[in-house]
Amino acid sequence: MTGFCSGHHVLPLLTVYTAHDLLYICLWYSKDSPLELVSYTDSDYAGATLDRKSTTKGCQFLGNRLISWQCKKQTVVATSTTEAEYVAAANCCGQVLWIQNQLLDYGYNFMSTIIYIDNTSTICIIENPVQHSKTKHIEIRHHFIRDCNTKKLIQMAKIDTQLNVADLLTKGFDAGRFQYLKPEVCVSFIRQFWRSAETVTDDDGFVKIHATIDGHSLSISEGSLRRHLKLDDQDGITSLPTTEIRCSMALMG
Repeated sequence: MTGFCSGHHVLPLLTVYTAHDLLYICLWYSKDSPLELVSYTDSDYAGATLDRKSTTKGCQFLGNRLISWQCKKQTVVATSTTEAEYVAAANCCGQVLWIQNQLLDYGYNFMSTIIYIDNTSTICIIENPVQHSKTKHIEIRHHFIRDCNTKKLIQMAKIDTQLNVADLLTKGFDAGRFQYLKPEVCVSFIRQFWRSAETVTDDDGFVKIHATIDGHSLSISEGSLRRHLKLDDQDGITSLPTTEIRCSMALMG
């Protein structure tokens, strides 16, 4: 499974993270986040019970904005955790190169993108150009990551396992562990909004919705909605017919 936030290369303000618990969990894209491309990669070891293949996990961020993620069973049977992590890192590198090329079209150069991994042995193999006996069993097609590292297209960095957000893609966590990693990936803002939301009429007679999210006060008016959703532009609309809204919701399940 590979996910992208938008098929049209446009970052939405809010994207649903899972269909389950739709009202409470979402992806949040802050405009204050720095524009910096970083990636995380990880792998389990022989997690598939039938064929004992490992699972590749990876996610890419622009600042703290999640823009792409991967969770896919590997095509080879890894004989060590290092090999499984190496294959996952190569897969993540390919995704990073694709994102780099896409962003070059918009004038952004993100060479030397940092890929975080929690396996030191994998980093040593990537940064060592010598083909030694310990890596002969690894398929040649995965070794392109060495060339990318030599050309400074990427750089590998060690990260503590407890901070690797790619773990969220395959492992089950207790509530405490999930809440610790969740701010990097998804934030439950919608529940906070509706719990604190109240309608207020200002001095000019306009009705606004006031709410508090993570301690910050938020005010929403009809004018702000029209401005952000561009309902007043030339191609905009004043409202959607009820039937059209219901049909769209039915398609979403």
